Amino acid sequence: MSDVYKVPILLILFNRPKYTSKTIQYLNMIKPKSLYIHIDGPKNQEDQDKINEIEIMLKDLDNDINVTFKKNNTNLGCGLGPVSAIDWFFENEDHGIIFEDDVVPDNSFFEYCAILLEKYRDKKNIFMISGDNGGPMVPSDLFENHKIMAIDIPIIWGWATWRDRWNKYKFQIEKINLINTFKNLKKFYFFERIVIINYFLRATKKRDIDFWDIQLFYMLVMNNDQCLIPSLNLVKNIGFDGDATHTKEVISRSFSETHEIKIVNHDYIKSNKSINSRMIYLITTQMNSNQVYNKFILSLRLNYFYTRYTYYFNSLKSKINKTLSRRG
Repeated sequence: MSDVYKVPILLILFNRPKYTSKTIQYLNMIKPKSLYIHIDGPKNQEDQDKINEIEIMLKDLDNDINVTFKKNNTNLGCGLGPVSAIDWFFENEDHGIIFEDDVVPDNSFFEYCAILLEKYRDKKNIFMISGDNGGPMVPSDLFENHKIMAIDIPIIWGWATWRDRWNKYKFQIEKINLINTFKNLKKFYFFERIVIINYFLRATKKRDIDFWDIQLFYMLVMNNDQCLIPSLNLVKNIGFDGDATHTKEVISRSFSETHEIKIVNHDYIKSNKSINSRMIYLITTQMNSNQVYNKFILSLRLNYFYTRYTYYFNSLKSKINKTLSRRG
């Protein structure tokens, strides 16, 4: 990799200064030519104090890095906040890398993104390039003799894309056409299609949308687009703690080891129904990779039924107890 990294980078920050110092270290090491930093607005004074701390830390960035900075006055949240940051980024750049402060990449992640952004610029059904195969999401032996796989699920812990792909994204999911969605999920087994549709439907019923990745998954499905992932994990998410909104509990993909990868053969292998369907259980349950890939898929489905039943039963029990306590 050259002394100055030429692919533009977007860093999305909020209120976790303890991760920012580590982020600054590897940004100073690769010296991106263009760095965009977006900070969402505070919800309270505690957030404001942490944001002030982050702004002081950002002064340690190398002076040779061309930094473009934007800070929201109000808090847009975990859904619209990242979306507005990415929108702003692609108002200024044609392509680039997006990651948040709790994502720690291997050095080879940046070269991997640069190579594949150029290679697949004109292949419009490749929506994104992810450096994440933690867990792993897909074991390396399923890549056969390839370094890259095209999957049908977006993986967003350290990824890259192009402006024209991002322009397809819509934050609000319109009313879901169940028949068309089911047909478009042809790369998944029958049962997993139902699981995914239920996943999409739950997202449309929430009043306050505090996520944006489910909409991205829906968009990939409806446009028949794909996400490229590496055979070896290139990024790890270290943000699993009490300060997080969605990643409070450590899972099998937390703190995954990273590896160096050299992309010589740019061609990719396509995932199959089995891989796509099994990955659904990695993103919707607490199962780990060994469980997901070493068990019969019927076992995974039964486990899913049990998990959902337990969740709904406990939720109903909690509601009944609250109602009885109020009456008492």
